[in-house]
Amino acid sequence: MRLWLKYVIGIVLGIAAAFILPLSGIQAQDSLNFIVDLVLRFGRYTLLPLIFFSVATSFFKLRDEKSILRTTFWTAGVIVASSLMLVLLGLISAVIVHLPRIPITVEKVSELPQIDIKSFFSRIFPYSGFEALTDGAFLLPCFIFAGFAGAGAASDKVASKQAVSLFDSLSKVCYIVMSFFHSL
Repeated sequence: MRLWLKYVIGIVLGIAAAFILPLSGIQAQDSLNFIVDLVLRFGRYTLLPLIFFSVATSFFKLRDEKSILRTTFWTAGVIVASSLMLVLLGLISAVIVHLPRIPITVEKVSELPQIDIKSFFSRIFPYSGFEALTDGAFLLPCFIFAGFAGAGAASDKVASKQAVSLFDSLSKVCYIVMSFFHSL
């Protein structure tokens, strides 16, 4: 089925549901919130194994081909260049389109928000690498653990041949599962 056709079907079903389902009731809103939460959880449920096995396989291949640094510099360069271009585009659009000023509110903030660096780093590096896989709310530890696993496997190819083969196979299986549910 074509992607545009899926979007059209989704739009039609959404419009039909908006007219048919009474969303003014508390029970209907709770049901809708439950369905939305379930769909989001399912998406993260299938995404985390795909990310882990794909990142581990890609780090193995990048380290094996000795191109991790080059790829890192290219990625960082693209991120910086695209960020600068988007900032420039935002500034140009702000100069071209004159929007009214945002009104100043006099509400007082009870607490000033603070960035907790210690908590951030403790969440990036949990006590166990497997804890990074169990906490699906924060994906960066999964990336880091998978990167270490893939890069570590590249240091001894003979001993890690079965693990790399398993990671590659599981990455392909997870992709097939994701594409199966995407095609629904």
